[in-house]
Amino acid sequence: MTQRLVLSSRHVSELKKLAVDSLPLESCALLAGRISSDDFVVSEVIVTKNADRSKATFSIEPNELLDAYNKAESLGLDIVAIFHSHPAPASPSSTDARYMEINPIPWLIISTTSNEMKAFIFDGTIHELEIFVNN
Repeated sequence: MTQRLVLSSRHVSELKKLAVDSLPLESCALLAGRISSDDFVVSEVIVTKNADRSKATFSIEPNELLDAYNKAESLGLDIVAIFHSHPAPASPSSTDARYMEINPIPWLIISTTSNEMKAFIFDGTIHELEIFVNN
């Protein structure tokens, strides 16, 4: 079975708005939910600040990262994906690729130039996941 990242249309709208509102910087968020079979099912978007304050990179402060994990846990959820925007095509940069190896959950990337959204995961190699949007 193909792995999928499952989001609601509300989540997609929220993430697209976050990406636009963060311009010219990259935006970032953690996506909380459950892993069900081969699906990474998103229930909550936990918006985070781009500590790099950069147009080309992002990072999340350790305390904010811990707060996000604690929030997910308090909701009975896990962090199931990492989101960020790119002012370029929606594909992992070389920096993303390095961090994907140590964070082997889906990485959802939206291009702020084309509005395209794609998801990727590292499991020995980086490959694209199907994105399924439900209402």
